[in-house]
Formats: sequence, structure tokens, C-alpha cells
Amino acid sequence: MASSWTRIHEHLGLRPGPLTFENVADAARTGLAEADILDWKEPLPQPPRDGAWNEFAKDVAAMANTRGGLLIYGVSDKLELRGVDLASVDVRMYGQWLRNHVRPFLGGVDYLELKTPDEQKTVLVVDVPASEFAPHSVTGTAARDTAKQRRDEAA
Repeated sequence: MASSWTRIHEHLGLRPGPLTFENVADAARTGLAEADILDWKEPLPQPPRDGAWNEFAKDVAAMANTRGGLLIYGVSDKLELRGVDLASVDVRMYGQWLRNHVRPFLGGVDYLELKTPDEQKTVLVVDVPASEFAPHSVTGTAARDTAKQRRDEAA
């Protein structure tokens, strides 16, 4: 479950409680700026291509090393709510990627899929806790990940 009190709650003047799609939409619409505890992201990380998953692991590790926070996928840099297609990924793979590439192990990362009532748009909220085992680092490189993907595809 995502944090019950977030930068979004604070910005919108909400009481602690579950984060909703409407909360995310309102925060984007009203111009809530990124901070060390909030990062808007438009596209979902896809299986290792051009280091995209490495960037995901780096973002998660950086948040865990400080105060924790939220990565919200489906919102552009201009704070336009675009949504994401969760059918294009297996969210469980993100957890596996973190287990394999973030050292020391980082537990407690939650993934929350938030949808409009008509289910036409979805955002993915990655809730990263502050870690008592910080600092965390990311193993592997984008070049190595790309090379491994090419080997896997060739096999």
C-alpha cells in the first residue's frame, strides 16, 4: 500500500489516506513540482533497452537513500496526465530488477496502479520507503544490460 501521507496530500491539503487517481490528476493539474520525494515520469520502464531499467533502479535507490518518495508513471514533464499501458509490462519484473541490481537489498517498495473510474487511464505509483540500510547502489551498466538482452534474443 502506498504511503498514507505524501507530498501530494500536503499539496492538495488532504488528510492522510489512500492515494487516488484523482489526487494524482489534481496534483499534476495544479502544477505540483518535482522534488527529492516526488518524480513525475511519462513512459514506463520497459525490459532492458538503452538502460531504461538501470535508470529506474537509480531513481529508486536515490529515493531510498534519502527520505523515500514517489515515482509516478503516466505524467509528462509538462505535468500532462498521459496515463500508461500496464498491459505492456509485468510490474513484478520491476521488483525482480531491483532485487538483482540494487545493493544492499531494498525491500518495501510498493507498486500502486491507479485508474480513472471508467478505467480509461492508469498511472503507476512506485512508493519507495526511506531505507535504514542506505546507502544503496546500482550494479550493472546500460551497456551490459543491452548486451545481455541481445544475447537473450539471439538464443
